[in-house]
This record gives sequence, C-alpha cells and structure tokens, in this order.
Amino acid sequence: MGIMLMYKVLLVDDERIILESLKASLDWESFGFSICGTAENGIVALERIKELRPDVVFTDIRMPGISGLEFIKKAKEISNCLFVIISGIAEFSYAQKAITFGIEGYCLKPFDEDEIISILKKLGDKLSKMTVAPNYEFVWKLTEKQVDNSQLLTLQDKLNNLGFEPGDGYVVCMIRGSHPKQLNGLAQPYIHIETGIAKMAILVNSSRSEALKAWIQAKLSEYQDWSVGWDSCKTIDTLYLAFERADIAVYQYFLHSANRLHEFKLPNEIRINDYQRKLKEAVEKLDLEASQPLMDSAWLVMQEHNASIQAVVRLYFTVVSSLDLEADSSSYIYGYETLVKQFADFSELIEFLKKLLSSYAGSNVESVPPAIDHVNLKKIIEDVDNRFMDSALSIRELSNQYYIHPNYLSQLFKKHLGETFTDYVMQKRVHYASHLLKHTDLTIKLIGEKCGYTDYFHFAKIFKKMTGVTPSMYRGG
Repeated sequence: MGIMLMYKVLLVDDERIILESLKASLDWESFGFSICGTAENGIVALERIKELRPDVVFTDIRMPGISGLEFIKKAKEISNCLFVIISGIAEFSYAQKAITFGIEGYCLKPFDEDEIISILKKLGDKLSKMTVAPNYEFVWKLTEKQVDNSQLLTLQDKLNNLGFEPGDGYVVCMIRGSHPKQLNGLAQPYIHIETGIAKMAILVNSSRSEALKAWIQAKLSEYQDWSVGWDSCKTIDTLYLAFERADIAVYQYFLHSANRLHEFKLPNEIRINDYQRKLKEAVEKLDLEASQPLMDSAWLVMQEHNASIQAVVRLYFTVVSSLDLEADSSSYIYGYETLVKQFADFSELIEFLKKLLSSYAGSNVESVPPAIDHVNLKKIIEDVDNRFMDSALSIRELSNQYYIHPNYLSQLFKKHLGETFTDYVMQKRVHYASHLLKHTDLTIKLIGEKCGYTDYFHFAKIFKKMTGVTPSMYRGG
C-alpha cells in the first residue's frame, strides 16, 4: 500500500480534555488530514506554527494570555494556514464576528462528527486550489532566469507568503503523463503547475523532498504512464535551472525504459560530442562500414556518459543534417516531446536512423523527379499558413498529403521562401504568439498551445530564440 501524505492540523485549546475529544472525534487521516501537534494557549501555538508549518489550525476562541482572535491575527502575519474556530454555545455570537478575520468556519462543542467532516471537505478543496499560486504569471517567472535582484526579491516574498522557507532550498519534480484532478495527500506548501497537455511540475522546499518522493512512489503504481524527472537547487536565483534540468530528466525513460523516476545528472559532454563527431564524419561519407558499428554502440555510449534527451536530439540531427534531409536543421530547436512521440524508445530511434542511412546510401534521393508545379507549391504554402497553429503539422505529414518526397519539399521551401520549412512555421507561430501576448489576457501556457506548442518549456525556448526575450518578459515589456 502506498504512503498517503496529509494536510497538517494544529489543535489549540486551553482545556486538555477538549483537545483529546477533538482528536478522537473522527478518523482524520481518512479525510486527508493528520494532527501534527497541539497547544494549550495562543503564545505556545504561535511557536508551534513556526516549528510545524501546519496547513490548518483549529483554535478555541477564548484562551488565557491572548484571545483566539488576537492569536489568529498574529498567526496570519507569519503563516498562510487556514483557521477554524472552536466555540461553545455561549460564545456563538462572538465566534460569528470572527468570520470577518478570514476564518474558514467554526464548530460547536460538543463536537459533531458530520459537522467536522463537512469542514474538512471544504478545507481540502480550498487547500488543493491554493497549490497553484494566486498570480499565475508569477509561477512562470519562477521558471525563467531573473537577472534583476528586485525581481528575485519579489519572487522570494511571494514564495514566503505561500509558506516556503527561504533558506531551505528547493526541489522541482516534473511529471509526464496523466494529470490527477487533485494532488490528494501531498502536504503543503507546494506549487503545482501544468506545463503542457501531459506534463506538470511540482515545487517544494528541500526539507520536503523525501515526503514528495514517497508521494511519487505511491502514485507510480496508480499512474502507469508516469515518468518523473527531478532536480534541486539551494537558492531562488538558480531555480530556473532546476526547472530546466527536471524537464530534461523527465525524458530519461526514453533511454532507460525500466526506470520511471530520474534525478538529473550532469552528462559528460566532451565524450558525447567526440562520439557524435565521429558519427557525423562517417555519415557524411555514407560510410556504412564505419557508421553502423557507431550506431550499434550508441546506447552504451549514452549510458556510460550520462547522456540526456538533449544528446539524443543532437544524435538525431547529426544523422539527419549530415544527410541534408533538411538544410539548416541544426538551427531548429527540436522538441523532446516531438521526438518521444515519434519513437517509442531509444532503440527504435537507432533502428530508424540505421535504416535511413542504409536506404540513403543505396539510392540518390535527388534523382527523384519533382512531381510538383508552382501552383501546387502555392497551395502547400497556403495550407501551412492556415494550419501553422496545428501541433501535428510537419514536413512528413505534408509530403504524405501531397505525394512529394520530404527532402524535395524541404528544398522547395528553402528555394522559394529563402528559409526552411521549420523556420517558416516557427516565425508564423512566434508572430501569432507575440500578438496574443500583447492583446489578450490568456495565460502563457494557453498561448503556446494555441500556437501549436503543447509544452510550455518548448514554446518558451523557441520564443526566446526568435525574439531574444522570454514570453513573460515580452508581455511585460
């Protein structure tokens, strides 16, 4: 059975018998909550909040030292936890006034199980919604490199307000696969953002990393299509890098299909680049005797030197560009998602490249007669202009639709438009995205999807490559 993590509850009352009665009133854990501690007055409770970081506080309204209302006011200055008031019949009108303090509800003594269950369900719904930061654009700024110290301070303040500890470091977990409707059982504080149609990221403090791993391990048996990438950082100014690395690590299953949870490891770029240089030389010469053994050893090379999905993409283009299947293809930022949708795993990719090289070496593709005229080319370009927002649009799909060899179609685009098919589509998409960023209130993620990019990070990389700034910087500029 998987480990179920809970929202943490602190109970505050000056009568020990009341605390024990409230604890025993129901099975808290069956509703996703656990009692993390108790306190018998407001002063002690404030220290407990600093120490335990509860998600919810049930507090008596009248206590010695400081009143329940005064305690709540002070607690809200140091925490974003939710409050429920415990009151007796005689205190009911006083308790109602406390609603103006931002209280989530109140329960009367003696305790009624159904009443508390109703409150817990309401709290659970609110806590799950709080996991996405109040300002959606702020979330995306966490994923971008911030060079302005004032921006970093603003982001740090927002994280602090959500309950994150500034000196504790951060862990980013990227999940590719089905999205659960709620992250039930994952303890606060955390930020959950959907970065693509089938991808999401979770951000927690480093002190919660083991709890997050336990939650992930429990969910892996429930969600068989999940792959998980993981990275950490010590300070907020390097948080963007942790997001980038977690996004790379989530695709490691493509190389290691037996594992579904991968922590980012720095690859040995020198060794990998040396291997790819040798492969490029062999492919350019159409030397099957030299290139086939190099391809056969690709998986071992990638394993030995901690290769990432980035290296796999470079390997793909080492072969494709060396065969000149699309001119200037190295300038195109090929999405990891596109690659893993086209091939089931690394071995399938290698088999495809080996067959491609063999067929290319055995025939001259350029000798294929051009079965297209100027009118048809104009029609194809119009088709691209109308469908550039379609994420499925590709040179291969067009070549099948119009019965033209993809290599020849690529050459036609280059000759008549002065740029490759992929560059042409990118420019159309980025131009449209720029318009939406300036003239609509749509989220950056949704704008990316409307422009044909199903993954936020892929969209952000391409947008920055084409404009020199990130989508959020462009919108704010």
